[in-house]
Amino acid sequence: MAKKKKSHQNLQRGQQLPQPAVDPSPLPTINDILICRKERVNGVVQRLFECASGGNGASSMSEDQLIQLQRDLIERLLERLLVDRFSQASIRPKPRTLQVDVLQRLVFARQDLILVAKTGFGKSLIFHAWTILTGKVSIIIVPLLGLADQTYDDFCEIPGANPIVVSKETRSQHEDIFAHIHKGDSKGQFTHLIMGPEQLVSPDFRGLLRNQEFRERIGSLVIDEAHCVLMWSAFRSEYAQVHSVRPLLPPAAVLFACTATLNPALEKQIVRDAGFGRTKVWTPATGAQYTQDP
Repeated sequence: MAKKKKSHQNLQRGQQLPQPAVDPSPLPTINDILICRKERVNGVVQRLFECASGGNGASSMSEDQLIQLQRDLIERLLERLLVDRFSQASIRPKPRTLQVDVLQRLVFARQDLILVAKTGFGKSLIFHAWTILTGKVSIIIVPLLGLADQTYDDFCEIPGANPIVVSKETRSQHEDIFAHIHKGDSKGQFTHLIMGPEQLVSPDFRGLLRNQEFRERIGSLVIDEAHCVLMWSAFRSEYAQVHSVRPLLPPAAVLFACTATLNPALEKQIVRDAGFGRTKVWTPATGAQYTQDP
């Protein structure tokens, strides 16, 4: 497919670029959404949280109506994040339907999930939207330092994110990095802890997870390139120990696995071996749902 020519190539010297079209429908700011439990944002958020918590209006709403409210909130937030990230775009970017599906399951159904999606799908957008909606911290497991750096850079482009990479290199630069993570930095608490399996299962990080105050901040464990749990565990034994971290997380924390490569056999092995032991697991690629014994 031929690449589209850039719009400025046909402009004469001195001509101005056309101004982006302005959508008249205002979007709530990130701050609006962060305080949405107290403020009404586009007539949706206050009702949503009242109903989700069993407050006024819950009895008068059907399950389908409640789910639609949840999806409205998620879609609005994703639009806000995309507009902030691509502020120069002439057309307002729209979130993918699957991104909304995934967040509805993770945030409101609190359901473990395996996502099969190719590079460029927008996983970092899901990770950060989840953090905004829940106010919780994500632990993100990646197989390679280069991918950790890329994930960090992706988060840095999203307003409000405050990620940190935990690796052999960063630990050598910051002797007490886990105390630093516990305390936070000038931007506040860290929102995303990006690390390999070696750091995840290390005694120092396990010790941090045993700190009750810090433990309660954790809301999700994300396993990026999740097929590595099975395919790399022979030469990186820490991958075979990832499941052992699940009991150290709060009971409400969700497990979210992402990969671009997954066949049905690997899918079942990941459900069995990666820590998906306590809740239903939804895999949108196949529509399969697994219920594991506690």
